[in-house]
Amino acid sequence: MNELRECPFCGGEAEIQEPLYVAPGIVPPCLIRCGRCGAEIMRDTEAEAVAAWNRRAAGWVKCSPETMPKCGERYLVANGPIVKEAYLDGGNEWIDRYDITLRYVTHWRPLPQLPEG
Repeated sequence: MNELRECPFCGGEAEIQEPLYVAPGIVPPCLIRCGRCGAEIMRDTEAEAVAAWNRRAAGWVKCSPETMPKCGERYLVANGPIVKEAYLDGGNEWIDRYDITLRYVTHWRPLPQLPEG
């Protein structure tokens, strides 16, 4: 069996599971799910599912006391499987554009450049 990396959202352990429902006559796809946050991915084969699960987007920084960005500037943050724009306040809490405190932010990255033209 292929080795699965930790969940890209929460760091939890992932496992290959049977889909809850497969229509009659359909070859069941391969489902990988995180046991902690429930993030999942489904592909036609186990090899495709494992490759997709183990792939990581470049530019994301895992949140830790040593890697937190400057306060007050806007970033993209991963809050579970949801990505939002937010800023880090002076008390090390992520705040979204509606002034709501985001819990369980696991990764951040700088905002991308705006398109030209």
